Amino acid sequence: PSRAVAELTIGLMITAGRQILNVDCELRNGKWNRFVGLDISNKTIGIIGLGRIGKLLVKFLKPYDCRILVNDIKPDNDFISKNNLFLCDKKTIYKKADIITLHIPLTKKTFNLITAADLKIMKNCKVLINTSRGGIINEQDLYRHLLQNPEFNAALDVFEKEPYSGNLCSLNNIILTP
Repeated sequence: PSRAVAELTIGLMITAGRQILNVDCELRNGKWNRFVGLDISNKTIGIIGLGRIGKLLVKFLKPYDCRILVNDIKPDNDFISKNNLFLCDKKTIYKKADIITLHIPLTKKTFNLITAADLKIMKNCKVLINTSRGGIINEQDLYRHLLQNPEFNAALDVFEKEPYSGNLCSLNNIILTP
C-alpha cells in the first residue's frame, strides 16, 4: 500500500491546499467565490519519516520543483544527497515548511509527537497531513488550533480511535478520510 498512501498524500496536499472540498460545497450552495489557495509548486515541503512512503513521495513531488526538508531517525544520506533534500530536525520543519506530512510509525516516542506547542511554531505551514498512524498528532490540540486558525488546513487518514466521530468532524478546514 506504500504507493497508494504516497498518492493519497499528494491528493490531500492539493485538495487541502486549494480547499477544493469547501469551494465545491459553496458552489453547490449557489455561491460563486473564486479562491486560488495554496499551490504546491516551488513550496517548501516537510516530510517526517523517509521510509518507503516518504521516498515515494519525494519521487512524486519532483515535477513540482519543491524544496524538500526531511527528518528521519535513520536517514538514508545517499538518497537525501541524490535527491537534493535537506536533512533537518523536526522543529526546523515545523518553522519553515509550507506543507508538512507525516510518515512514521506510532511508538512511545511518536505518540503525541505534535501538540499545541508544535502547532504554534508552524507559522508558515498551511497544510498538515497525517497518513501514517493515529495518535501522532494530538487530536484535541489540532482541533483547537484549527478552530483558532481558519487559514490552517489539515488532512487526516488515521485517528487515535477508529472509526472516528470526534469534534474534528465539525470543522471545514480539515479533510478526514477513513
